[in-house]
Amino acid sequence: MDKHLEQLAPLHQSTAFFKILVEDAPFLVEKLGVKVLPCVVCFVDGVSKDRLVGFEELGNKDSFASKALEFRLQSAGVLQVQEQSILGYPQAVGGSRLGVGADNDDDWD
Repeated sequence: MDKHLEQLAPLHQSTAFFKILVEDAPFLVEKLGVKVLPCVVCFVDGVSKDRLVGFEELGNKDSFASKALEFRLQSAGVLQVQEQSILGYPQAVGGSRLGVGADNDDDWD
C-alpha cells in the first residue's frame, strides 16, 4: 500500500497523506479499531469518511494498479478529481475518463 500512496501523494497535493506504524500508536489503532493491515482510513474535515481494509477492494493482492487506488479514493471524496491523474487520461467532472474503453463505431479506421 505504501508504494501506491507514495505515487499518489505528489499528484494530489491538496490532500494530506499520513503513515503511522501500529507499534508507534497503539491508542490510535485501538481508537480506530484497526485489526487488519494494511488499513487506510480516509478523513475529510476531521470526520472518517471511508476505510480500506486489506486488499479486498483492490483485487485481493498487493500487486494492484495504483490507478485502482486513486479511483477508489476519488470515489470516496478524499482525492479531488484532477485534469491529469495517475490514470494518464484527462478526466471529466465526477471522475469519468474521457475516451477510454468507449466503443467507437467509427468504421473509418
